[in-house]
Amino acid sequence: MISLSPLNVPLKKDESMRYINSPIAKYLLKWTLLPTRCILLLLPFFMAFFKPAVSIGLGVLSGLALVRLFLSSEVQKQALEIFRSRKWIFAVYGFLQAWMFLSVFWSGAPDSFSRAMSFNEMLLVPLILLVFHRDIRSFLNSIIKSLAAGCTLAGMITLYFVVFPDQVPVGEGYVFLLKKIPAEVDHLRFGAYSPFLDRLYYSYLTAALILVLIFRYLYLQEKSWMYYSLIIHLPVFFFLGGRGGQLAFVIAVILGLVFLWIRRNQWWNGFSASKLKWLSALSVAGLVGLFVLVSVSEKYSLRYNQLKWELQNYTSMDEADEEFQFQTVILRLTSWEHNLKLIRENPLIGVGIGDYRHAMGESYQREAVELPVHTNQQFLYFGVVGGLPLMIAFLVFFVGSFWNIFLHGQPIVRLSVLVWWSFMATVMLFDSPLNYQMPAFLFLSVWFFLYFQFDREGRGPQ
Repeated sequence: MISLSPLNVPLKKDESMRYINSPIAKYLLKWTLLPTRCILLLLPFFMAFFKPAVSIGLGVLSGLALVRLFLSSEVQKQALEIFRSRKWIFAVYGFLQAWMFLSVFWSGAPDSFSRAMSFNEMLLVPLILLVFHRDIRSFLNSIIKSLAAGCTLAGMITLYFVVFPDQVPVGEGYVFLLKKIPAEVDHLRFGAYSPFLDRLYYSYLTAALILVLIFRYLYLQEKSWMYYSLIIHLPVFFFLGGRGGQLAFVIAVILGLVFLWIRRNQWWNGFSASKLKWLSALSVAGLVGLFVLVSVSEKYSLRYNQLKWELQNYTSMDEADEEFQFQTVILRLTSWEHNLKLIRENPLIGVGIGDYRHAMGESYQREAVELPVHTNQQFLYFGVVGGLPLMIAFLVFFVGSFWNIFLHGQPIVRLSVLVWWSFMATVMLFDSPLNYQMPAFLFLSVWFFLYFQFDREGRGPQ
């Protein structure tokens, strides 16, 4: 019988503690494991209110990891071995960090250092994951169950508004439970950090999928790394826009399932009748699903019509018109256009990490564009603040680490890496999640976690 409680997952002492030689470290781990699970259980609910609470929670985990690092000689040896075997990726990573902090000195904006320090999680994550490299399997069940349970409970609140869409609150967060629902609600403008408004309001399917994944994991014991990675990355929806995050999620799942289907069926050896039947069924289901999304669902059809309208008005629009200030397509196209102009003007060192908004604002003023400045493309953002060297370094790190894992990892590891990487790549094309503190931590946590879960011989977790 499998316990449903995320706080009732026993550790195997011979696996989780055998690499820890210090009695102090064992004592700290033993008495901090339960609070850590509680923090993970509550993380999704903290996200709905403010980011510092989540930073505190992950700070506790970071502290535990660093204790492991400094008190375990075996872990220190393992860390050195990994650094030696991954010299090229760490060299690129080090250049990325150094160039980012150097850009502070040629930036005149007063918030240069604070902006640079918003990426400080990128410096800690490799150390944290190196600590858990050897015995991550022992803690994984507890971590996954706790985090997934919190996401599921938060998702259940979202599902409530499927049945009662007229009761969607505006900017109230969880406080709406204590208040009387207003008679009239503007469904087009939602609050900022609520898991059941703009961050997950368009992702009811995601919440339902969480339940399916939890069921398959807890009852069917499908310990696939695909399910693990999908569950881990779902909190991204609390920070990214619901529709954009859902689109990226769908693309990632489709690629992952296609890869899994190809691996299992080995269709390159020839199609059989059963394979053609499955392929036909998937094609028909995909076409029907697309038709339903575009033609039947009023929500998606309205969005599709708005997309066409924005594209038609982009070249001939009057930027001074306030009507365009909240149109996401026009805002992104304008942002990309001026990003490219700034990169051409400062190709070597960029404008500095603290001068992005100032430089973009001046570029808008020169062409009489009266639109708000946003960072709507992660790769172009690095090119603007640090020039081509910073943008190329990030591309090499992002693509190179993915390709390294995909070539040498076990099939199930390759599958989860493909799903996660395609998800983040899709998001980065239309947004800049690494500009914010917690998404940066989440992205690099999962990415380094996957990166260090296989060794040089290609042996990885099953």
